[in-house]
Amino acid sequence: MRLTRPALLVAAALLALYVPTASAQAGPPAPKAAETLTRVTGAPVEIPDEYPAVLHTARADCPAGQVPTGGGVTTYGNRFRFSITSSYAQGGSWIVTGRNDDTLRAGTVAATVICSTAPHRQVFGSRVAVERGQVVTLHQPCPSGQVPTGGGGRGDAERVVTQSSLPALNTWEISYWNNSGQTRTVEPFVVCSPAPHHVVAGRSGSISRGGTGTSQVQCPDGQQVTGGGGFSKNDTEIILTSFENNGWRATSASYSPDFQQVAAFAVCTGS
Repeated sequence: MRLTRPALLVAAALLALYVPTASAQAGPPAPKAAETLTRVTGAPVEIPDEYPAVLHTARADCPAGQVPTGGGVTTYGNRFRFSITSSYAQGGSWIVTGRNDDTLRAGTVAATVICSTAPHRQVFGSRVAVERGQVVTLHQPCPSGQVPTGGGGRGDAERVVTQSSLPALNTWEISYWNNSGQTRTVEPFVVCSPAPHHVVAGRSGSISRGGTGTSQVQCPDGQQVTGGGGFSKNDTEIILTSFENNGWRATSASYSPDFQQVAAFAVCTGS
């Protein structure tokens, strides 16, 4: 039977309804690649027993194609105290600045960073003035729909020290103690991710009068640490804050005549 031209057009249209399109033939989209986390310890920096003490800088760099999720600093040396002025991400690196808080002892510091193949956002807060002798606590929130994976802050001079630095709900909280003789400025910093994370608190460690104390915490099995920090107050300062195994360690030094405490906090993947 010979089909007329109109009949051929109708047949072609009906056939097109039953022929699978290229997108239908392609199947479901490929699953998103799993996030890979890498822990990096930067090159050691020697800190002399100098007077007057000056700021020194340490950095840890992420592998190519990865970005920081959180970071900090580890120290080496008998009774060595490193006053942390800044701890923050800059592009693919984690930067730490600080000074020797004991002019009679030398030591070594190294910046540490946890790196991810997934995108993260780095956010600085507004710069705030801190009067001499004052303690100020700042909070830097993540954008809506994102949560902190790590954080810190940035000070502008030595003797502006970190008293505490830790995740707090949807923000990063940092307390600065200005031990200098003049007004200084500081700013909070946070790294954020849209993926779920949660915070695990460690058991508080005691700080002896004029001494130091340490707290440690591990992420639960099946989860990975992305950042962390420590909390102390009342004439204390954080002198070490870094990943340790799959968790976080924080050490504080006290200048108080009373016993104080320090608590470590780890940010872990998952909910």
